[in-house]
Amino acid sequence: MVVFLAILAFFIQAPAPNKYVGYFAFIAFYFVNTLVWRPLNVATNLVQFAGRPNVIYSDFFGDALIVGVGLVHSLLACFFCVLLAIAT
Repeated sequence: MVVFLAILAFFIQAPAPNKYVGYFAFIAFYFVNTLVWRPLNVATNLVQFAGRPNVIYSDFFGDALIVGVGLVHSLLACFFCVLLAIAT
């Protein structure tokens, strides 16, 4: 998650005319990304940048299919960050 946010910070900082404008834009995006989705009752991790699903381990089922879903979600986020790095 930290690597994804670092790539996003570089992506936002690159076109910014001033380094402080880039800092402010990234911090504003980070706070909006973490704080705005809960009051809007958005329950999906697809709209949150670098959001990961909660993987719950069960004694009865183990990790089951949840690990596969989390892995696919992480791979999609990684692919998107690679595209952001190329665009930067």
